[in-house]
Amino acid sequence: MSGVDNIEIEQGADWEVAVIWADDATGDPVDVTGYSAEWVARQFDGTLILALADGDGIDVGDTDGALTIYQPAAVTGAISDDIAGTYNLFATSPAGVVTKLLRGTVVVPARVDPAP
Repeated sequence: MSGVDNIEIEQGADWEVAVIWADDATGDPVDVTGYSAEWVARQFDGTLILALADGDGIDVGDTDGALTIYQPAAVTGAISDDIAGTYNLFATSPAGVVTKLLRGTVVVPARVDPAP
């Protein structure tokens, strides 16, 4: 069963989320060596907010169960402001088994810059 975590992406700021995938029964980290990952966020009307994959916004660890999702300020600054939607994080094993790790809502509040 996937976890639920609601997130906020600050427009125009570096953004990073670290996830540790642990075995439900033992609590031990899952060995994610060789896994691929995909994180997709869409507005409630289905419009794409951001789509990331391993090597392109997601770093997949190894025996530590770590997946790190990140984007630099230049990318988050280009996301439309004051939007909301939902996201999913999936991991795919080397054998092709797909697991939904996380889901939730995502909000991108507008950046307020100081007056010139």
